[in-house]
Amino acid sequence: MNYKSLNIILMFFLASFIVSSAQNNSVEPENLGFIRPGQMMDIPTSESYRSPYLFRVGISAEMIQFDPETLWRRGIFFESDITPKIRFNTSIVQPPVSIPDTLTKTQFGFHFQYLITKFHDFSISCGIQDFVVEVVASKDQASRNTTGFREMAPFLVISQINRFEDYFIHSYLGLGGGRFSHDLQGELESGSSTGSPIGLFAGFLLRTKSARSQKVWDFIAEYDGGGINIGAKIPVLNNFSCSAGFVNVENLPQWGREEFSQQESPALVVGFSVDFPRPNRTAKERNLPESPLVSGVFTERDSVSLGKTKTPSFESIGQVSVLRDSVLWYKNEVFNLQNSVAKHRKQLDVYIDSIRTIRLSRFNYEKNLNRALRYLYESLQHYQAKDYSRSLEFANRAIDLNPNLALAYARRGSIYYRTGDVGRATLNWQIALRIDPEFTSVKTSLTQIRNQMNQKKLNPGDK
Repeated sequence: MNYKSLNIILMFFLASFIVSSAQNNSVEPENLGFIRPGQMMDIPTSESYRSPYLFRVGISAEMIQFDPETLWRRGIFFESDITPKIRFNTSIVQPPVSIPDTLTKTQFGFHFQYLITKFHDFSISCGIQDFVVEVVASKDQASRNTTGFREMAPFLVISQINRFEDYFIHSYLGLGGGRFSHDLQGELESGSSTGSPIGLFAGFLLRTKSARSQKVWDFIAEYDGGGINIGAKIPVLNNFSCSAGFVNVENLPQWGREEFSQQESPALVVGFSVDFPRPNRTAKERNLPESPLVSGVFTERDSVSLGKTKTPSFESIGQVSVLRDSVLWYKNEVFNLQNSVAKHRKQLDVYIDSIRTIRLSRFNYEKNLNRALRYLYESLQHYQAKDYSRSLEFANRAIDLNPNLALAYARRGSIYYRTGDVGRATLNWQIALRIDPEFTSVKTSLTQIRNQMNQKKLNPGDK
């Protein structure tokens, strides 16, 4: 936290207390549990992590009297994290109305909270609660509005999270003005401030799990500056939970026997809330740790992993979204790899067919070569027997089977030479020498023919 942030916070508290002291027009805010920001009943909280929920909505009702008639205080709320550090909550509360009353009141409350700093399991937040606009209507439909500045409650709260085996304890300690500091009812009736401008509040939230369903259960105990409240939150479904508790439990023995001010009146409070998950979070938000205050399923994997880390972390909807995206990405990669494997398999089949063709060609070549050599052997037998026509026939068969056989052309050249056809003999020997330039006997035969031809040119009369 830098000096600029510290100056802003100090100016915020100074302005809040100046406004609270200067305003004469005031509205006593209705204390209804489970409608203000955070996970507690009536006191502010601070969290080290941004909630994975886009917003929360819920209803709450408080029975403050059951004899001679039952009186209920009812309300609804909407809560959302505007930024990773700023939380906003608005509520609508209808105070209890007795049958003889001619006026009905409705209070619109606005509550703001700012995360100052965090360090591992600790966090500090400040804010304002109970900026109230009250609408008063009579039976003749006449109405008037009253805005309450004087009793709004600026606060500063410090929180810590501790882990013990399979449960967590969230501790809150803070100070604030307004309803946290003194007896509002007495001040409003007397018109003067008799209490301290700053009061203390504290609370504990025990988070554990159900042995059967593995769902998270919350148990709450708090002191809100005027009395002690206890309650519990029980998950119904993944994003739905029910709440129940008692406020000002120290006065429960006298409930229904004595009249109390609003701050001191014991009551039974019940509520129901719905949490809407945050969709398509950015990569930066996905790297943030999830809040351990998220209601959901507590698994053994959470117990093991959280026991090894200093900061606890639950399996949250945000993490499930990230895992789902990763699974989809890997599925797409697997699909691409399968297509690539199929393509390579087709190429491999082509290569295998090519190899088979080459092997077949080689087999045919070797087969034809063997037959050609056999024909040359037959040709040699007839050549030695001076049966040149049959010898030429077998030599031609060998050339037909293997046109690149130099020995066959050399044999045919020798046959033509024996039959007196020197020209055709020379042509076949030249073909054999072109196929095999190292064919020595063919070179010798061609040299002899050249020498004979040169001798005839020098001695034309010799035969």
